[in-house]
Amino acid sequence: MKQLWMERNERERLLLAIAGGLMALLVLWQLVLKPVAAYRADAQAGYERAQERLEEMQRAAAQAAALMARSRDGEASPTGDVRGIAMAAARAKGLTVTRLQPNDDGGLTLWIDGVDTRVLYDWVVMLQKDHGIVVQKASVSANDGAATVRAQLQLAGKGAAGA
Repeated sequence: MKQLWMERNERERLLLAIAGGLMALLVLWQLVLKPVAAYRADAQAGYERAQERLEEMQRAAAQAAALMARSRDGEASPTGDVRGIAMAAARAKGLTVTRLQPNDDGGLTLWIDGVDTRVLYDWVVMLQKDHGIVVQKASVSANDGAATVRAQLQLAGKGAAGA
């Protein structure tokens, strides 16, 4: 290799050295600097999304706590069957109930897939405030790769056992 280098005249060696330096800079940029910059930008975007979700969940928790307090104070009472009211309210909010199972106590368990959390929480708040229907149990999990959730909710009228 040294002999090959020495066989080149001064001008060729200068050009090869410049080309080698440019190649090294290109490799450094493509394999080190660019991925690090992209990782940092992706991490920042993920952090911001997580912060937004946290704030949304905290607002929803505060609303839920207020509704539970109102429920204990007896401010709302159901005005009809849980199933009919819940389904009508879901249609009004644009929710698609994927599965529905009536409970023995007059309550209802339902499953909703691919719903925005704000829409789901608005619907739950509307059921509580306007119709006195409470959520006895809830399981909410994020859908992979989407900004939506899937939920399983057990609903009951305020007078139902366990409500």
